Amino acid sequence: MATATKSRVAKVRQDEAIASVTGLDPENLANAFTKTQLEVNQGFADMAARANERINTLRNLDIAIDAKREELKRLHDLDAAATELETVRQQIQFQREAAAENDEKIQLERDLAQADWEKQINRQKSDYEYTETQRRKRIEDEFNLKMQAQERDLGQKKLGL
Repeated sequence: MATATKSRVAKVRQDEAIASVTGLDPENLANAFTKTQLEVNQGFADMAARANERINTLRNLDIAIDAKREELKRLHDLDAAATELETVRQQIQFQREAAAENDEKIQLERDLAQADWEKQINRQKSDYEYTETQRRKRIEDEFNLKMQAQERDLGQKKLGL
């Protein structure tokens, strides 16, 4: 029975194949092949156009990638320059702070030297005034002693006269 079924299926297929080619003449067959060939050529042309479109898209993509790569490189260079600029700015700030500290130290040393100098001047002035006062007192005392001696001598001369 399986063989009979297979035979019937094969017979149906053969009948369908014969029915599909019945009435075909060579001219219709040549036209059908030509039409098929044109459809295949049109399909190839469409595929070639799509391939060219894809190739152009890939070229544009390469150009865009190169442009973005250049922009990225430029941004990286800007970032590197900004980093270097910040480093220089920090160095300048550090030097300014060090210079300010040094200026404060120098000013403190000047102030201390000025104070010492003023103390020394005041000491010398005090010493001079003390010495001058002592000298004047000595001169005055000597003068007073001479005056007393002269007054005594004068008083003795008056008595002796």
